Amino acid sequence: MSGFLHELHRYRTQHHQHREDYLSTCMAELMRRDQEGCRSILSTLSLSPPEPLWPRQIHTQITLAGTRDRPDVRVWVGRGADRWEALIECKVDEPASLEQVQRYQAGGRRVAFLAPAAKIRALDHRWEGIPAASWEEIHQALSALNARLDSASVPAFRADFLDLLEGFHLAPPPVLNPIAVRAAMAAFARVGDLGSLVQRAVQQMLPEGITYTTFDDATGVEAGWYAEALGAGWESDEAPLLGVPLEGLYLEASIGEAVGDDVLTWTLSIYPTAPARLTWAEQATQMGFELTNEYWALILHDAGDTDRSFHDQLVTAVQGARACLAELGIATAQGGVELGTDVGMEPLYAVSAAIRSTDRLSSALQEWEDELRRLLKMRLQAAGLLTRETTRRPRTLFVRRGDSEHRVGLWHKLDSESSLIGIWLGVDRPVAEVLVDRLEHPRLQSRVGRRGKFDLLLHADRNDLGQLVEDACAVLVSVLEETA
Repeated sequence: MSGFLHELHRYRTQHHQHREDYLSTCMAELMRRDQEGCRSILSTLSLSPPEPLWPRQIHTQITLAGTRDRPDVRVWVGRGADRWEALIECKVDEPASLEQVQRYQAGGRRVAFLAPAAKIRALDHRWEGIPAASWEEIHQALSALNARLDSASVPAFRADFLDLLEGFHLAPPPVLNPIAVRAAMAAFARVGDLGSLVQRAVQQMLPEGITYTTFDDATGVEAGWYAEALGAGWESDEAPLLGVPLEGLYLEASIGEAVGDDVLTWTLSIYPTAPARLTWAEQATQMGFELTNEYWALILHDAGDTDRSFHDQLVTAVQGARACLAELGIATAQGGVELGTDVGMEPLYAVSAAIRSTDRLSSALQEWEDELRRLLKMRLQAAGLLTRETTRRPRTLFVRRGDSEHRVGLWHKLDSESSLIGIWLGVDRPVAEVLVDRLEHPRLQSRVGRRGKFDLLLHADRNDLGQLVEDACAVLVSVLEETA
């Protein structure tokens, strides 16, 4: 569940406040309230204030004397002539500005720069000597403080601030222990292919008049369908042309992290068309949907308990999802839910540990895929190769290669034999074969994928996954630049 700060931001964005202003204001409040948190943030930014950190004053958006500059955060420690001062300039969406930071440094002021990790990695040699850190490092440092405490002792505002960073996708991807990854792969064999079972269920939730497709010859991917460990979804650009006010829907189960918390939570996500958003917004809010710019999500309640099987709970979830869609005026299949398989028939308590293990790893792989997408998008933009991006998942990047435009996609896979994160480039098979032959990297693998795509593979059960993500981006950009 989202914390207070995250929920407050959703309200305040209606008033067009920039994310960096809001985030820096929340960080300043944390530094006022939380001495250990303040010390951790300053240390992460390579700033060394005197001890003790008292008295301290934390100001935001204060105009510097004799200038029009307004740094995001100003920190004062101590009193009088010995007062220690530092300025922190924060960025989230806006580009880094060396000129701005250098203006703040006038008169010998201490200045530190804080931005997303991708922007910090992109800083060139001109930034040498300027203390800098990423929001992800701040999250990591504050989380390390919390790790020393029991959950009841964690300061509430610190927990809310960490939740806010996670909501803004400014938390580092989870560290994947190779032993835990291999254990989750073994657990997958115990769970079975529950994602495919959910896909069967979603087929019975489709709006009337819609059928599912199989393969897109242009990309070789299953057009319209995607399945994960405990979820599946459908999307179609053609649906609005048939009078269906949805461009996609998704059904997903998640299981509690706490020991003994084996109840599944089922979530229905829908992707309304632009006209439908205007028509349904008020009603959907009253129904309990969480509305975002991309999709609307609703938790389906009363799916069942641990004595019921995953199969039976899925049937109940589909019935609940159908009722919600009907309330919005979307007609779906009628009658019973027939999944046509005995997969998932064991009581939930018999497979809950295996489900939790695979669910946790699948979520981690998704976070690493998202991190890879963000970094790859930034690298492609910097190289002038990115032309556009789709907004629905699975998201596709369109890149310029020579005189033509090609698709780039990302994916992750977890089964009993592999745990992979991949990038595919839509090219002809002969080109893909040449690219595979050319790749020389000690830890990255490549292959000619389905429909001739060039696949670049990252194995998740490695200690150097972060470096592999960096290397994979560099390899793909190099491939595109060499053939441009």
